[in-house]
Amino acid sequence: MITKLFIYPFSNNFFNSINNIFINCGMNIFFNYKNLKRFESPQEFYSEIKNGLQISKEVFISTMYFGDDEKAEEILKILKERQSNFKKSVVILDESRGMTPWFKDKIFKFNLENMIFAKRMNSILLKRLSEYFSVFHSKIIIFDDKIIFTGSNLSEDYFLNSIDRYYSFENKEMAEYLKETFLIF
Repeated sequence: MITKLFIYPFSNNFFNSINNIFINCGMNIFFNYKNLKRFESPQEFYSEIKNGLQISKEVFISTMYFGDDEKAEEILKILKERQSNFKKSVVILDESRGMTPWFKDKIFKFNLENMIFAKRMNSILLKRLSEYFSVFHSKIIIFDDKIIFTGSNLSEDYFLNSIDRYYSFENKEMAEYLKETFLIF
C-alpha cells in the first residue's frame, strides 16, 4: 500500500525567497521553479538513484541510514562498481543510527570504507544544542549537478510504499555548495 503525502506546490515567491537568502549570504545561486521535478512514485525515486549512480561522474549521498534489505544492498553494489571504476563517490550518514551491524558488515563486504563517512552532529555543536540536533538527518543526493532533496532514507520502505518528498533539480552552484558544506563536518 502506498501512503500518499500531500505536497503543496512551490510558487515563484518561494524560490524568490530562497534566492534572496543566498544573495544576502553573498552566494550567486539562483533557483528556477520550472526546473523542479517531483517524482510521482517511490519506484521512480529508486530508479533515479540507481540510474544516477550508474551514469554520473560524481556522486554525493547524505542520508540518516541505509536499510537492511535487498534494494539498499543493490545500491551498495553499484557504489562498489563505481569505486572499481575510480568514480568519485561519497556517502555521509548518521553515526548512531546509520552504522548498524548489517550496514557495517556490508561496508566491509564491498570494501567501501574509504567512501562511507559516519557523522555525529553533536560533535560539532555545543552540549545544549546537541540535545536538539544530535542526529545527522539530512537526506540529499547529488549526481554531478542534479540534486535530489528527499525525506526518505535509503531503504526498501521508501523505495516501495511511501511517497515522501522526492524532488530534483539541476543547479551546478548549489550542488557544489552542498557538497562543500556537508564535507566540512
